[in-house]
Order: sequence, then structure tokens, then C-alpha cells
Amino acid sequence: MSNKRYYWLKLQDNFFDREEIKVVESMKNGKDYILFYMKLLLKSVKTEGELRFRGVIPYTPEMLSSITNTDIDTVMVAVDMFTQLGLMEKWDDGTLFMIETQNMVGSETDSAKRMRKLRKEHRKKQLPPSQCDEDVQGSDENVQNSDIEIDTEIELDKELDIDKDIELDIDKDIELDSNYVEFFNNNFHLITKYELDTLKSYEDDKLEPRLITLALQKAVDKNKRSLDYVKGILNNWLKNNIKTIEDAEAREKEFKREKEEKKTKYSNVERKDNGAKIDSFNGYQQRTYDGSDGGMTFDDLEKKLLGWK
Repeated sequence: MSNKRYYWLKLQDNFFDREEIKVVESMKNGKDYILFYMKLLLKSVKTEGELRFRGVIPYTPEMLSSITNTDIDTVMVAVDMFTQLGLMEKWDDGTLFMIETQNMVGSETDSAKRMRKLRKEHRKKQLPPSQCDEDVQGSDENVQNSDIEIDTEIELDKELDIDKDIELDIDKDIELDSNYVEFFNNNFHLITKYELDTLKSYEDDKLEPRLITLALQKAVDKNKRSLDYVKGILNNWLKNNIKTIEDAEAREKEFKREKEEKKTKYSNVERKDNGAKIDSFNGYQQRTYDGSDGGMTFDDLEKKLLGWK
């Protein structure tokens, strides 16, 4: 059984105001270079920025020319220019890597889209009639766009079939997988280069990518959507040598067990023994201070402690 996944490319409203984009656009054939750049971004959304034929063979200029319907000379000039401007990397094996893709891509499964739509409809039913009327105005014009909440971003949809059996749901329709960049974009904000580099550094520390996604999920659950909070979780896991999902689950079970043991050990369990209360502190018999044994009452004790008696 497969579950369709929708991909979209997010362009911020200041995309064409960026210095490097202005440089490209102002050149001769600049519009062609920009169009080619956009096509490469779209081509790399499924592979997290890597441009490879079927995920194996690095694309040559001739191949890129063919699949993007772009003149070969334009391709060769554009690739060199994108590399110099920091829009693209060329790896030792010939792979071209689109640096901005991971910052711009978003996705969700078909089931997640349906669940989000149902929740939105449920919220509408709970709104006052006047507000419902305002919310549905214009919805008939573009129903598909109303499903995706955007501010001033352009979203280009692509589809990909995936095996539902390999999905691991943490919170209803939110998937826990290795694409923590996608999770960040969908649940925090469009990730910055600094945030991306910070999260990637934990992979260098041998943390499983899914564990980074779990840290992001925990931050969302606590409504602490900040990088510092996520770093605190990840640093704590590193300190305790937790590097996989299994490690985290095992540690959580251990923590709960220790908590229950402490609760049992230190709970003040009262019982009656010859009319006196006895707790669990080494069987020490407490005084009642009710005067029943001819001793002091609490009033007497208070006066004594205050020096009044």
C-alpha cells in the first residue's frame, strides 16, 4: 500500500531581491539562467539537493541541457556562475548540489493533507457564523490553495509515491524520518543556513538523523520552537551517549522506572499502630502532639519554639 507524498518549493517574497539573484538576472541571458536555476531546484527536491540521474549517475551538462530544455552553452555558463555565487556546489565525483533546495523544500503525505483539511473544517464548525462566512469567501476560486497555509511564498507541487510501511508516525500525521530539514520547515519556520549547519553538526557527532527529528518533535510538543531548546535536548543526549531512536526509547523507559522507584521509596505511607502514626522513615514512631499521651499539644510546641513558654 502506498501513500502519495506532495512536494513543493517555497520561494520567499524577497527571492528576486537577493544580491546573487539580481546579479544573475542582470546579465545577458539572465532570465534564461534564472529559469534554468528554478528547474534545477525542482529537479533536486526528491534528492535533497543532489542532481543525479536515478540517484546514481551525476548529471553532465549535456544531460542537464536535455532534461531542462536549455541550450548547452547556457547550461555550462550557468553552472560555473552558480558555483562561483555559492548557489551550487560541484563535488569531487561530479555531482552538482543545489545548496538552497533543503532550505526551500516542503512536503507532506496525502493522508497528512487530508487530516489537516479535516482539522481545519472541524475548527470552522466551532467558529461563530460571521467568522465562518469570512473564512470561506473565495474558497471556491481556489480550493487547492486554501489547503496549504502560506504567507507570501510560492509553492510548486510535485508528487512522489512512497511505501507507507516504512513511515514511523510520532504524532498523528507528523512523520518521524531522517529528513529533519523538512520537519523544521513545516513546524518551525524556513530553516536558515546557520540552523541547518547547527543541526548537521550533530550528524558529525554520530547522532542518527531520525533522532534529530525526534528532538524537533519534542520541542514542538512543548511549544518551545527554538533552536536553543532543540540544542539542549541534543546536547543532553550526547552527554548520555544517546545516538539512536532505540537509545532514546531505552533511556526514557529507564528514567520512568527510576522515577517510580524513587516515588515508592520516599513516599510517606502512613499506617495506624497502637493509635500512633508510623511512616516509612526507618519505622520511626512520630509524636502525635494532641495531648492524648499527656504530652505537649501543637499549641504548646509553637509557644516553646517561639520562646513564649
